[in-house]
Amino acid sequence: MGVREFVCHGKRLCADQRQQIVNPQNGFYLFCTDFACTNTQIAIDLNPAAGGRPIDSFFGFLFQGESAAAGAIVTVNNWQSSAVADLGTITCSGTNACAGTQIIMGYQTAITAVNCGPGACPNCVVKTSMNAQPWPCDPTMPLTPTLPTSNIPAPVPIPGPGAGPVPVPAPVPVPVPAVNVGVPAGTEVLTSPRNLECFTNDCASRTFRINNPLNAFFLYCGDLGSCRGGTFNLWYQGTGYTRLDRIECKGEESCAGATVRLHNNQRRDVVELSKIVCDSKSACAGATFDVGFEVAVGSMDCSPDSCSGCKLIVGGVSYPCDPQQA
Repeated sequence: MGVREFVCHGKRLCADQRQQIVNPQNGFYLFCTDFACTNTQIAIDLNPAAGGRPIDSFFGFLFQGESAAAGAIVTVNNWQSSAVADLGTITCSGTNACAGTQIIMGYQTAITAVNCGPGACPNCVVKTSMNAQPWPCDPTMPLTPTLPTSNIPAPVPIPGPGAGPVPVPAPVPVPVPAVNVGVPAGTEVLTSPRNLECFTNDCASRTFRINNPLNAFFLYCGDLGSCRGGTFNLWYQGTGYTRLDRIECKGEESCAGATVRLHNNQRRDVVELSKIVCDSKSACAGATFDVGFEVAVGSMDCSPDSCSGCKLIVGGVSYPCDPQQA
C-alpha cells in the first residue's frame, strides 16, 4: 500500500505474473521496459481511506520498449464513492509495446491521453469493464475480429490436406471515441516539447498538460495578454529531467491570472528552474507559480508594477512573488 511507482526494468522481470497494488499514492505511475511485463495481470485497487486524502490522480502508465506490456491486462477498481481518479497518460513506444494489451479502466475514472508510437499498439484496447465494448488505443490500427476477451491468444485454424487457404473475415468496424478520454474541453497535451512560445493571445485562457519537457525547456509569453488566465501543468517522470530554463512573461498582462504548476515525480532527480521573469506592467498580476516539491528555483525576478497579487508556492507554502508588490 502507498507505493509511488511500479517499475519493471529488465527482460521478463515481471512477465506472466499477477500483481495487486492497493491504494497507491497520488502521482503513481506504472513503468515497463522491453519484454518486462508481457502477459502480466495487474490489478490496482483504490479503497476509501478513513479521513485520508482521496486517490484522484496518477501520472500514468508507461510501456517503453519492444513488447514491454504485450498481452498484459491492467485493471483499475475505484471503490471510492466520491473521488474520480484521473489515470493520467498511457504511453506505448517501441515495436509491439502494447500489442494485445487491455486497459480495463473501470468506473469513476478518466484517462488524460493514450499515446501510441509507430507499431506499438496492434490490438491494444481500452474498456470500462472486461466484457464492455472495446476501443483501440491507436485509432489508426483497426482491431482484428479475433480479439479475445483475455490475454490468451485466439486459436488459429489449420486447414486439412487439400482444404485450401482459410478465409480471413474482413475487420469488424469498432466505434472509436476520442483518444483523450476525460480531458476537459480545450486541454492540449504536449509530450517532450523543447519550448512553448505564446504570442498575441495564443495561450490565453487555455489549459496545457506538458509531459516530460526536455531539459532547457522554457515557457515564453511575449505579448499583451498572451498567456492571460492560462493553466500550464508540467509533469516530470522517469529520470534525467533536471533543468527548466525559465518561465518568462514579457508583455503587459502576459501572465496575468495564469497558473503554472510543476509536478516532479522522478525518483531521484531534482529539477532546477533557473528563473521566473515578470518583465512589464502587470505581467504576473494575480498569477500563481506552484513548483511543488523537488524543484529548486534560482530566482524570481519582478519588475516594478509587474507582480501585484502574484504567488510563488514552494512545497505547499505560499510566498508573494515580490513582497513589495504583495
